[in-house]
Amino acid sequence: MGARGLRFNAPVTALLLACALTSASPAAASPAGSGTSPAASPAGSGTSPAASPASGAPTSPDERRPSAPGATGRGASRRQPSRPHARAARLAYLTRPVPASARYLDHGVLGVALAGGVPHGYRLALGLGLFDHLTLGVTARWLPGERAPAWSPVVRLAFWRGRQWEVGASYHRSLYGPPAPAADGEPVFRKDAHWVLGALTVAGWWVSAGFELGLARGREARAVLGDPGERPYVVRNRLGGGLHARIGTRRFGLSARVLWPYLEAEVAFDVRFGLFERRPRGGWRPDRTPGVTYGRAQY
Repeated sequence: MGARGLRFNAPVTALLLACALTSASPAAASPAGSGTSPAASPAGSGTSPAASPASGAPTSPDERRPSAPGATGRGASRRQPSRPHARAARLAYLTRPVPASARYLDHGVLGVALAGGVPHGYRLALGLGLFDHLTLGVTARWLPGERAPAWSPVVRLAFWRGRQWEVGASYHRSLYGPPAPAADGEPVFRKDAHWVLGALTVAGWWVSAGFELGLARGREARAVLGDPGERPYVVRNRLGGGLHARIGTRRFGLSARVLWPYLEAEVAFDVRFGLFERRPRGGWRPDRTPGVTYGRAQY
């Protein structure tokens, strides 16, 4: 073959020689000492760590973050509060130090009171404290000559109860007796009065006292009787208020109260029992330190 033919076949010969060397060399197909190439492994074959989570390593930030029991979805552990922490916060609030209140019962405390005064003569009271802020109760009395006992609901709501200050509101109804025999020309009717009052109380040591101010709605005698069939009274709304005080411990005490313009004055003795309260038992004796508060110590 001539020189012209050699010049034509030289590139072809070099290409064929390179292909033969490449197919015969194992180093060109895979690195020395390694197994199958990661790039050549098909997905799901189990040989590529990037293509399969079989190694158990977390593949996203959400998988590395612990989640709350029952939480699903991205960031669910941050949105749901811990139940043990919520219970601990409620328990801490219901056992915080507060004074022995003259107006409000602690959570889970049942209060029984016997009072004497005007206009009711005497009355028995029963109340239950809920969440340290709500007191629900009833008061009643039954005088001779009455066909049924007179009773009234008692609702007291504390907006704030601190170590020495209490602010709240209350509702109750005065318990009047039967009307007295009328003199010549005087109207005869049974009096009645409803009270919605706000209260501010200051407590220290074993004494608490404060004042009340609000609305008093009661019956008053009509000045002039026109029609013989007309009611002998009118109902008026007036500014009402008064004073209250209590001396005692968180378990028993002696209290006094006076309200006007519809006169109501009484002295009461109360005893308080723990039904499902969270604070420690005890409290029958007053603390010897001024500014008494309780919640942790038993005394």
